[in-house]
Amino acid sequence: MLFSFSAADASGTVFPLPEPCSFSLSLDEDSPAHSFSARFPLQHPLPPLHVCEISLDETQILSALLDEQSFSCSADGSFLTLSGRSRTALLLDNDAPPQTYVNPSLKQLFACHAAPFGFTEITGNLGRFRGQFVVRKGMSHWQALSDFCAYFLGTTLRSGPARSLDASGKPSEHAVRFSNHNGIPYFSLSKEFLFQKQVSHLYLQPALGAPYSSLVVDQPSVDLGILRSRYLSLSPFLAKRSLEASRRHAMQVTLRCPQPLFHMLSLGAPACVDDPDLGLLSGLSVAKVSFSLSEDSLLSCVTLRPVVNL
Repeated sequence: MLFSFSAADASGTVFPLPEPCSFSLSLDEDSPAHSFSARFPLQHPLPPLHVCEISLDETQILSALLDEQSFSCSADGSFLTLSGRSRTALLLDNDAPPQTYVNPSLKQLFACHAAPFGFTEITGNLGRFRGQFVVRKGMSHWQALSDFCAYFLGTTLRSGPARSLDASGKPSEHAVRFSNHNGIPYFSLSKEFLFQKQVSHLYLQPALGAPYSSLVVDQPSVDLGILRSRYLSLSPFLAKRSLEASRRHAMQVTLRCPQPLFHMLSLGAPACVDDPDLGLLSGLSVAKVSFSLSEDSLLSCVTLRPVVNL
């Protein structure tokens, strides 16, 4: 298993990079842009760089736009440190122009909010929908696309391979099983209940300036003794999605595994754990995958959360 790295400046000049002293990579459902950081031994500084390409066994696993670049010298040597995020970062970092779409379509929004940043494809229902969709001041291009998918398609927008986006809502067909007998092995496991993340009551404002006249109650949270309310300007549909997210984040299973997994797992993939102490933990899906490599260790950390449908 061989990693290779190269970087390029804005003009396209490529700079091959040596094997890193340390390297980390993260895929997280709460952060649409995949991220990385790496530290390379290098005798001389490089000019300002634009992109870093990372491959595993000659297959590209990440093309990242650089957020930070630094060169340091000390008694321990000279080092180049890079960190960056996948192309989705452009959709997160740029504000969308405020506008109102009449009878909008995913195809139309993709052309306005993603194609200008180099994205070439989106999967999902491309047909038109009756009604209006408002992009408000301060919304990012990602939020505009994501909110459209949630409200009109009932799906969660995700980053796809290369320069594509996925709004199909289809879960991965490949179920993941963690087990030290007949699955992906792990050397530690924790199951956590994060009650502080769970919301029991949502008070909704139907329109700006109107009273918060609608109440949505998450009864399973109330049954657990949770008492935590929020006042939001959301439609009932988006309020339901908000409660789903809060309940999903209130429990997680974290596994530490002795092998790279980011190229094997996809966010949202169904998952289960077969553990001799905790038994069979099912009804979960992949929420986060991180990987770290240093001179003396190699570690993957996988976070699973429950699949929630209100």
